[in-house]
Amino acid sequence: MQMQPSQPSATPQQEAMRVLRERYERGEIAFESFQRGLDALLLARDADECQAIMNGLPTLPVSKLDHLDALSRPSSVASVTSGASVPAPLRTSGNPRRLVAFFSEVKRVQRAWRLDPDTTGGAIFGEMKLDLNLAALPPHATMTLSAVFGQITIYVPETARVRVQASAFMGEVNIFGESSGGIFVRDEVVSEGTTPDHPEATTIDLDVRAVFGEVKIIQGENPSLFKKISTIVRRIIAEPEPGRLSKPL
Repeated sequence: MQMQPSQPSATPQQEAMRVLRERYERGEIAFESFQRGLDALLLARDADECQAIMNGLPTLPVSKLDHLDALSRPSSVASVTSGASVPAPLRTSGNPRRLVAFFSEVKRVQRAWRLDPDTTGGAIFGEMKLDLNLAALPPHATMTLSAVFGQITIYVPETARVRVQASAFMGEVNIFGESSGGIFVRDEVVSEGTTPDHPEATTIDLDVRAVFGEVKIIQGENPSLFKKISTIVRRIIAEPEPGRLSKPL
């Protein structure tokens, strides 16, 4: 089963975040610069502020950029000649990063963070919410997560190639808006993302399981994050500066 995510028009803030993520994935900026830039973009109020933030990022010398282009050409040519639309399965590193919400919650939805190439864990009588739009992503990432009497929600970038293998026992899995549930169900979904021919698009493999729990995979931005940011911006605009009285009505 293959599915293409919807492509709503991106805001200047979302487009700048996408470009920032691509620059980090190409190795043009360090993680610290990616983190500072993303934190600043989350508070940007208009396109001019987004552009100013992007202009303030460090740049690589031309020689290093040429070297990066040379490294990327063989991989892109190989992908065209092979004719494979879906990359080969990933092999785990043998030393995965563990994320576990045990009678607790794990959330990565407000600040920049780094996703390891191999991540395992889950929510056991707890909740896990991960926004990969805010994460520095490796070229390939594999995640094996289980929701046992718990709930897992994962937001993945629209530009990423995403392959999901899901199973549920007395639980529910919702992949890109399509839900499956019951005594025992299995599903497999592939999304090529909005830029399937982009040689540097991240590939994310998700192996998720729900046992008396719920797993939700959403391709796109986290709407609650931008709603929260807009509320903060409106409050800043509405409140008078310290030492100044608001204008009478």
